[in-house]
Amino acid sequence: MIRSLLIAIALFVGWSAYVTRYPAPAYVIVPGQGDANRLAVDRYRHGPEPLAVVVGSSLSARLRPGTLPRCVANLGLGGDSAVSGLQIVEQKAAKPRVLLIETNLLNRPAGAIAEPESWLHAHLPALWVENTPLNRLMTLAAGHRQGPPLTIAPTPEALAGPLAVQREIYAKRLPARPLAADLAAMAAIVARLERAGVRVILFEMPVNPAIEPSPLSRQLRQAVREALPGRPLLSARDLAAGHQFTTMDGVHLAAAEAAIVAGQLTLALPDCEAKTTGS
Repeated sequence: MIRSLLIAIALFVGWSAYVTRYPAPAYVIVPGQGDANRLAVDRYRHGPEPLAVVVGSSLSARLRPGTLPRCVANLGLGGDSAVSGLQIVEQKAAKPRVLLIETNLLNRPAGAIAEPESWLHAHLPALWVENTPLNRLMTLAAGHRQGPPLTIAPTPEALAGPLAVQREIYAKRLPARPLAADLAAMAAIVARLERAGVRVILFEMPVNPAIEPSPLSRQLRQAVREALPGRPLLSARDLAAGHQFTTMDGVHLAAAEAAIVAGQLTLALPDCEAKTTGS
C-alpha cells in the first residue's frame, strides 16, 4: 500500500515537472464539452489578463480560436451562460478593460464551473485540463492542428429536424418573475465590475431567421433592456453584417458564420485590435 502510494506520488511529481517544463500548445484537444469549458476557464484564470473577455453560452463558444484578437479571452461555455463567466471574471483580481456579454441565454443560472478555484488546483498545473495525460496525448496525436474541425452549414434537409426542435423551444416564454430575479442578480455583478473600471458591451449572437422573432427571443431582448439599461448593445443584425445565417441547428453558427461575427465584435475593440496587430 505504502509502496503504491509512493509510486503514485513520484509519477505525479514527475508529470508536474514535465508539464511545467513543456507547456501545452495554444490549441489542446479535449474529449467533450465539460473539458472544453474547464480548459477555457483554466486558461483565463492562469493566463495573462486579456484586454477584453467574452462571456456567454455555447453560442459564443463557436467563435473559434484565431477569429478573435489574441487579447480577447473567450469564456463562451457550452451548456452554461454568461452568468457563469461573469462570476469567474469577478473572482479574478485583475480585471479586463472590456467585457462583452452575450445576451441570448441569460435565463440560465451560474453553473458549478463558476465556483471559486481550490488552492491545490490553482497551484498545481498538472491538475489543469490542458495537462491531463489523455488530453496531452490526443493533442500530440493530432499534430499541428490549429483549431477544432471546421463546421459547415448543413443542407436544408439536414437542418429541418434540429431547427424544428429549436423553434419549439423558442416558442415558449419563460416565467417572468424568476427571469427578472436572475437578471437582477446578474445586473448586480455587472454594476460591481463597472465600478472596478470595466467597460461593458452587450451583444446578441445571430441565429436562424426562423428563431430571431420567436416569443422567447423577444422576451429575453426586452428583459435585458430593462435589467441593463444604457449599456452599448450590438444587435444580432449588427453582428450579421448583412448576412443571413443558416446555422448548424437553428442557433449555433457554422465556422464561416462565426468568423463574420468575430470580425464585427473585433470592430468594437479598436484598442485591443491595435495591440494585437502590433505585437
